[in-house]
Amino acid sequence: MRYLLTLITFISLSAFSQTGDELFKMVDESVVAIQHERAGGSGFVLTKDGYIMTNGHVVSMMDPENPKDTARRITVIMSDDKKYQAKVIGFSLDPDIALLKIEPLKDLKPVKIGDADKVITGQKCYAFGAPLGQKRTLTGGIISNTARTSLGTFTKVFQMDAIINPGNSGGPLFNEKGEVIGVNTYGGKAGLGFSIPIKYGMVLKEHFLKYGRFVRADIPFYISKAMPEEFARVLGTPQGVFIDYVVPGTDADKAGLQNGDVIIKMDGEDVSGKNEESYYEWSWELVTKKVGSKIEFVVLRKVDGEWKEVKISGILKEDEPAPEYGVQIGELKEIKYPILGMGIQRITLMSYFIYNLPTTKGVRVSSVVKNGSAAKANITNRHVITHINGKEIVDEEDFKSKLDSYLKKMDKYIMFSVASGNDVNDLVVRVNYKLRKRKILVISKGEDTHLPTYTRELELMGAELKISSNASEFGEGDWDGVLISGEDDFKSDTYKNLVNTAADKKLVLGLVGKSPAALTLAAELYKDKKVTMDKEVSPQAIKAGFNYTGKEVEVDSHIVTSTGFDRQTAKAFLEAFADLVSRKTEARD
Repeated sequence: MRYLLTLITFISLSAFSQTGDELFKMVDESVVAIQHERAGGSGFVLTKDGYIMTNGHVVSMMDPENPKDTARRITVIMSDDKKYQAKVIGFSLDPDIALLKIEPLKDLKPVKIGDADKVITGQKCYAFGAPLGQKRTLTGGIISNTARTSLGTFTKVFQMDAIINPGNSGGPLFNEKGEVIGVNTYGGKAGLGFSIPIKYGMVLKEHFLKYGRFVRADIPFYISKAMPEEFARVLGTPQGVFIDYVVPGTDADKAGLQNGDVIIKMDGEDVSGKNEESYYEWSWELVTKKVGSKIEFVVLRKVDGEWKEVKISGILKEDEPAPEYGVQIGELKEIKYPILGMGIQRITLMSYFIYNLPTTKGVRVSSVVKNGSAAKANITNRHVITHINGKEIVDEEDFKSKLDSYLKKMDKYIMFSVASGNDVNDLVVRVNYKLRKRKILVISKGEDTHLPTYTRELELMGAELKISSNASEFGEGDWDGVLISGEDDFKSDTYKNLVNTAADKKLVLGLVGKSPAALTLAAELYKDKKVTMDKEVSPQAIKAGFNYTGKEVEVDSHIVTSTGFDRQTAKAFLEAFADLVSRKTEARD
């Protein structure tokens, strides 16, 4: 008997290995690794002419101040190690899907798309990708749950026990036939993995090709939920979708929806809300309808103690940007003020309900830095700011315009009217201008996408700023710091004299992107300093014998260097530059 059991186990494992081996050969050419300046992941080929699917978070810069920002240097690496630069056609963070396009030298091998609706609990599955940077890795397991809805995602997801590690994100989940049934997205500490059913990815692919983004449709604004059997039995209705609350004055209200309605039909089709899975499916069908089209509901409504059918119709509108929720960073732009130690966001109806805000007027405080000026004034997360210095705030752009103007005038105190619960309090924030009366020269020549960030942040810190495209301006002022950026080649004698003078005076010198190459003109003076720079010019630093670190931002003595490849790096560079200028000149105060 023991021999028989051993033989059966051997045969079973052999069959599993053989299936995995055949599947690997079948799909290997269709799975890719993805790399860019901040992250990496996996993906798979959809079309022979180079459309690639992956996760949204694989290509997103995950920047709260610009949620729509994507990486600019995305490289797709094929199974034969050929590399292609990719552009983002569209991406979404919820569902977590992105579509890329490369221009291949030959036809690619697309994956086969499976039927996600036929996936069952217990069936075998295979995850393929580049976990932890290890390309061409295949892991196997079973589908543990076909409709996990507890992760705070917009759609249901598959749960499986196939190993998912960082780098697997965006890779395909295959069934035993080698068909893609999901897009791998989250890995759990307990060996759990999660995958977005491929049918959602294919819908988003069409949205990205048509609109460049995921366009969600709805009749705003109402709150709804599923109707489990017990709930429906108490009400005495079918298990449709229950309307908890309709916001007065909104499109949903004007269309005729009312609190307590039960949706039983949508565009002539029966609606089921018997469980969370059914509810999520109904929600997906609704939001993926065409914006601007007409929608019809049949609802059950209690009239004079009896449930009666009522027909309701409305025109679908594009939904508001989604706030941060569950595992997603959201789509609402955050405006940060490092000088105050806080950030704010626009208030949408969804964020109003999610965060239980006291009002929809003003802006929501989205982040507060511990021990910052805002925190010391008792401003906290989820406070709503309704006025600045007694002036009403309309929205986030109005807030930015008003606050920027006060900070640029270097008002020592800013008064915020803050709503919390039923109370409104005036809280005064004392502003510490790090660069008050410091004279900063910004030399920017050629294309410089980050110049607006540099100038705004420096002005908000209180700097006396001069912007020029001519390095000779350096000799015409008594500067506390010089920031050089842009796309110039930085090889002239003027730049050589500038960096030499900066060394003699220990003047704070900030060099971004390609500009650190100017240091090579005075290599002997700077060889002992730690530097970093744009990867296109870093070989110059190495050749000149610099202590090249390769970091995004490097500080040594009076020099701050940076790659400057994205806005987040630019802001980190500015913070280091401002700190250095402040320290070097603090005796003046």
